[in-house]
Amino acid sequence: MISFACGQCGNSIAVEDKHAGRRAKCKQCGYLFVVPKGKPVQAPSFPLRSGTSGPMQHSWAALRNMPRNQKLLLALGLGVPALFLISILVYLFGIRDTWGTDNYEAIVRLCCYAETAMERSDDKEIGNACEELLGFIGDRKIENEYLAKRVAAVREAYRPVHNRLEKARHDREARKLAARKKREARELAQRQERETRERAARQAGAQSDRSSFYNPNRNPPYLANDISGHRTRSGAIAALASQFERSTSWVERNMGSSNSLAGIHGSLCRALFRDAGVEW
Repeated sequence: MISFACGQCGNSIAVEDKHAGRRAKCKQCGYLFVVPKGKPVQAPSFPLRSGTSGPMQHSWAALRNMPRNQKLLLALGLGVPALFLISILVYLFGIRDTWGTDNYEAIVRLCCYAETAMERSDDKEIGNACEELLGFIGDRKIENEYLAKRVAAVREAYRPVHNRLEKARHDREARKLAARKKREARELAQRQERETRERAARQAGAQSDRSSFYNPNRNPPYLANDISGHRTRSGAIAALASQFERSTSWVERNMGSSNSLAGIHGSLCRALFRDAGVEW
């Protein structure tokens, strides 16, 4: 057996001879070392790592071997006071808002612009100048007392002008809304009138469409009567022959050249009376 002491924490270690020259780890502190060969090696009286003393090495090893819950409590114990101290320092020596100081000249220039516009009594120009100033400042607090008073005076003088501008804007919007409603009503009336004319034209076209024997724009294009439609001329002729109880050749011979359905029916009726020897 080879017996020696850990070079990190001084823990006594004993290993078999066959492990001589191999790397191993101390079970107490986790220090990596090489198992010595030959005679036992005593723990060194000086630290193996430069810059640390023996007690500090033992303290570090004890801290590493401390249970996790104790480490957490130690961290909280050190962290809470540190945070408290940092909060006090920030409160006492916090960063001050220097926006008003950095933009002093710009605010003075905008104040002068707004005051000059108020002397001219032009609501539109006053509104533009004051909106530019108040928009630039926003919700920020101005610490300079002189500048804060000038801005407050501009804000107070702008209030009635703002009310007049808002009233004028609402009136313009109301007029635009009324004009738009009037235009929409006129367009609706025109559209309804146009639809009425188109519907009347379609009805008139449908009535005239049923009065012709042949119309290529109609489906079906041929009519034998008001309710009998056909896709071919021969079909319409056959329907007329069946209606007048005559042959198709008789219908072809006596229907005439008119495209009017009433005219064709009249010609065929006259042919019937003529065949029967009756005057029409």
